[in-house]
Amino acid sequence: MQLSINKSHHIIYKAILTLDFFIMRNPNLYFKLCLVFVFLFMVACSDENSMHNFPGGTSARLLPVKVSGEKNGGQTILIYDNYNRLVNCSYYLKSGGGLSKYSELKIEYDTDGCIKKAVEQISGGEDNAYLFTYEGAKIIIQDKYYTRYIDADAQGRILEMKQFYNNDRNTSVVYNYSYDQKGNIAKYDLNNNYYSYVYDNYNGIYSYVNTPQWFLVIMLDKSNFVYNNCTEIYTYSLDENGKEFAPVTFKITLIYNDNGYPVKYHIPNMTFCGTPPLPESDFKIEYQEAKNIK
Repeated sequence: MQLSINKSHHIIYKAILTLDFFIMRNPNLYFKLCLVFVFLFMVACSDENSMHNFPGGTSARLLPVKVSGEKNGGQTILIYDNYNRLVNCSYYLKSGGGLSKYSELKIEYDTDGCIKKAVEQISGGEDNAYLFTYEGAKIIIQDKYYTRYIDADAQGRILEMKQFYNNDRNTSVVYNYSYDQKGNIAKYDLNNNYYSYVYDNYNGIYSYVNTPQWFLVIMLDKSNFVYNNCTEIYTYSLDENGKEFAPVTFKITLIYNDNGYPVKYHIPNMTFCGTPPLPESDFKIEYQEAKNIK
């Protein structure tokens, strides 16, 4: 059984108190025990770090299975099928001394491997079904609130999305995306407000998830951790005269395992062009190895 660092520290501390009487009577014993305790501390730290590492080095193919918010207490659980496709995504919120499920998204694929339906179940609320149809490179998503028209490239990356309200077809929102040479979203434009992104050179959290990028972006808001991982966000906005304000910069810090995947990342307080501020948060990611697809 592996011990967490906190538990190991507690055990070592109790051992020191218990042996204090004997140590005072034998100074040589004190020095020997210090070496033992240092060794135990190093083993505890090593055990904690090794839990995040997998065979294969940076070529390891990993899938995120749990993303935990260390400050807000929230948690996301991801489940995959035998083709490494995402089939279930559940969100949990901190409640009392534990977690309670807030929502669950179930994803269905057709015989060609295309997403045909997704059902979102909200705790205490009504289900919302998303239906997907395909017309060449265009994807149409319909649910009870919106109809979305998505243009994607040959790699399944979203280029543009037009979103219409079902109760007001004259009102729409247009989203545009452009990419860097590695396939990461470099720029995102929304109604004269736009965002640009800088990435690391490590494995993206969702890089081996065998679900189209456009789905991860639109349905799960995982736009900046697919191919690589976002480290800086620049937000730009225009005044009523079309003059651009000075950009606002946010920096994301990440900690990686030996395989080059983030196991922790920190997001600062962020406000995006008039939207409610996002609180400072720390996240921890756990992985499993992807299945070999024949």
